[in-house]
Amino acid sequence: MSGSGTDRTKSGVDLAGPIVILVEPQLGENIGMAARAMGNFGLTRLRIVNPRDGWPNVHARRAASGADHILDQVELFDTVEQAVADCTLLFATTARAHDQAKPVISPAEAAALMVPRVTAGETVALLGRNGAGKTTTLKSIVGWVQPRSGSVKLAVETKDAAAKYDVGHVTTNLAETLKLPGLDAVILATPTQMHAAQALQCLKAGRHVQIEIPLADSLKDAEAVVAAQKESGLVAMVGHTRRFNPSHQFVRRRILDGDFHIQQMDVQTFFFRRTNMNALGQPRSWTDHLLWHHAAHTVDLFAYQCRSPIVKANALQGPIHPTLGIAMDMSIQLKAENGAICTLSLSFNNEGPLGTFFRYIGDTATYIARYDDLFTGKDEKIDVSQVDVSMNGIELQDREFFAAIREAREPNASVAQVLPCYQVLDELEQQLAAS
Repeated sequence: MSGSGTDRTKSGVDLAGPIVILVEPQLGENIGMAARAMGNFGLTRLRIVNPRDGWPNVHARRAASGADHILDQVELFDTVEQAVADCTLLFATTARAHDQAKPVISPAEAAALMVPRVTAGETVALLGRNGAGKTTTLKSIVGWVQPRSGSVKLAVETKDAAAKYDVGHVTTNLAETLKLPGLDAVILATPTQMHAAQALQCLKAGRHVQIEIPLADSLKDAEAVVAAQKESGLVAMVGHTRRFNPSHQFVRRRILDGDFHIQQMDVQTFFFRRTNMNALGQPRSWTDHLLWHHAAHTVDLFAYQCRSPIVKANALQGPIHPTLGIAMDMSIQLKAENGAICTLSLSFNNEGPLGTFFRYIGDTATYIARYDDLFTGKDEKIDVSQVDVSMNGIELQDREFFAAIREAREPNASVAQVLPCYQVLDELEQQLAAS
């Protein structure tokens, strides 16, 4: 029996282990990636509760990368109650901190409870809802069941980083930080999948919060943060940095003065990430996303600079990466209510210049923005050093956050202001899922 992967000559193993239960998965790719992770660790029993796109699913088989034997024996159920009826021990898995009064244990603790029960012949299951975080959590838990896969290094890496920058308070538990005396505000620079839950945690604790882009990886979660901010009255802002780069501020001033009107924006977001690495070439413990992260910059900036809502949006995506489970190439087209259009090309496959480059084509000029720097359409550099107090968009973004707290006002890029961006991203995600 094979495990998973492209090398069919290697024999796999079929280990006694937990059943994996996926509850209402939205995409076939989520199911396939879970099966692939299971195959890598010798687990074979997969149950699915009410999959949104039905079963069987061709996208699941493509994403499984050789774990066909797992998909061939999938058990389907209409309800969670039916799926867990024969289980004597059940673990609910999540990649998010829900801040609920329920016992939470680590993968190592789960394994310690699980192994003797499995050995005794009991039916043990890992249960997760939807697609977000399931594969990562599954890998974490089965990695502890089969120690050969390695261990979690997060705590060690966090302490090392804190020592490097002389940070006094070190923890991997946000709740501990929120209890610090005198703490007024939090800036979250954590994996995308944790943003919304941690923002809610901060607001509930009475702390102002700035969330690194994106606000969330689903519209439902974004709306939950907006509602929580409204109820709390606290400052809650998202790091939509393009609003603050001096280059884009220069263009906006011309727009506000009536001297420049956008006809078209042409944007390229190119990186080279065929493996799960960050911009520094370091391994990531989570998976980045072209739509919910990188497209968020442009979708928000286009509407913001046009001063007009997006009324039409279309998207196409390339093949799903067999290991990462995401599209590596994407094309998005937008139209604002005032008639301006935007074309956005995104890729994790590009082996050329990396980053995001914005070309503003207007009625009186053409501008090219490369992060904080600005050029004419003929690539002549424009001096933007006097646009603001700094030439660093991230610094200006942080200054706005703290100024809004001091002045008790809504910040630029508040969670409410950027919500329309996530409504467009949700529409695009639905288009891609349907196709």
